[in-house]
Amino acid sequence: EQYERKYPENILFIKCESKVGVGEARNIGLDYASGKYIAFVDADDRMNPYMLQKLYEKMALYELDMAGCGYQSFCGADILEKFIYTERMYHLRIKEEKKEFILEQGTKNAVWAHMYKKAFLDEHHILFPKETYMEDLFFHQLCIMQAESYYEIAEPLYYYRINPKGIMQQIDSHYFMDSFRMQNAVYDVLEDNGLQKGFEEELAVIFYVQAFVTPLKYMKNETNGIQWDENLLTVLRNTLLRRFPDIRKNIYILSDESEYNKQFLRFLEKD
Repeated sequence: EQYERKYPENILFIKCESKVGVGEARNIGLDYASGKYIAFVDADDRMNPYMLQKLYEKMALYELDMAGCGYQSFCGADILEKFIYTERMYHLRIKEEKKEFILEQGTKNAVWAHMYKKAFLDEHHILFPKETYMEDLFFHQLCIMQAESYYEIAEPLYYYRINPKGIMQQIDSHYFMDSFRMQNAVYDVLEDNGLQKGFEEELAVIFYVQAFVTPLKYMKNETNGIQWDENLLTVLRNTLLRRFPDIRKNIYILSDESEYNKQFLRFLEKD
């Protein structure tokens, strides 16, 4: 409210009458937004002072639907890790580039470190789901499947805070079952609109990671003794095989010969 009073031409503070979730809060922001471009910043994160300027310059220069940049994680005064990407332009009307893009972006669940054209979001009616975690997964995947252009800035311009007491550090399988639910919701939308056609192999990988591997990864917690939940495992496996009966033959998945991946593939062999 202080910033709004200080910069009334630049900042609009919207106070909700009751507490709402992240998805609904962002939808309210989208409804109020009158600018040409949209960006999201999580409340406890930071960003390079020039991040929005650099994203805007690419968006305006190439008339993009989306742009993104690298990021770095930090805790207190310590930089933990930097994620620097390859600087490039994606022409998403070209099928092979679209396939690369899906594989590159499909497992990135965050909407921060990105900029979106407001008209693009409005045209495709892209909003966040309400009352769920992993709402970013739903929003971002619908964006990447419908965008026609994207530019990746290599620099890590967004600063993601690792909060030891935050919800992301205290998650369990039930929290990440929302990853399963949101991935199913995305694929329902894609099928309803025929957007999956021609990209089934790539989308199978994304579904495998988001709706199978990710929940399983957090299902067994060594610190508190939680073991595999066989009922949840059956739901995850059956849904994956129903959506993608040939998932065991997927060339992208089979190319990962790590023991980590082999462990999850073994779960698919269970009766």
